[in-house]
Amino acid sequence: MEKVEFIEFEKELLEALKTDNNVLSRHMIYHSLIDESYKLRDEDPKYLEKCIHYCKEDIEALPEFIKEYRKEWGEATLPDILSLERLAIIYDKMGLTKEAIDVCNRGIELGFDHRWEWYNNKYGAKKGLKVRLMKLEQKLIKHIKK
Repeated sequence: MEKVEFIEFEKELLEALKTDNNVLSRHMIYHSLIDESYKLRDEDPKYLEKCIHYCKEDIEALPEFIKEYRKEWGEATLPDILSLERLAIIYDKMGLTKEAIDVCNRGIELGFDHRWEWYNNKYGAKKGLKVRLMKLEQKLIKHIKK
């Protein structure tokens, strides 16, 4: 998506956020805004700022998202949440390791890492919030030792 297309796309989705009170669909709107603004981050810093803003908005609504998700799908494993992963990555790349750690901890606290535990155990992979958290903590320790 080009910048011109994003402007119209963003306008439509922000309008939808004004009228849509369903927390599950609001999450999907934020997911789209986060994904598309992140893709444009290298073209203009304002898109990275928008991405950070939309991540924070989505993360703030996650407790309500969990309630609605549980009503809809019971005890099914919570889905991956782009805003948590993306904001942790952004903060890490900005050198804001403590903030990235806080994002990972929030996601883990809310229960958004169980799916990755299963995947990592089954396939020997190293993905998810807990793995990212471990890497960030190691990075912070190395920085403190310097």
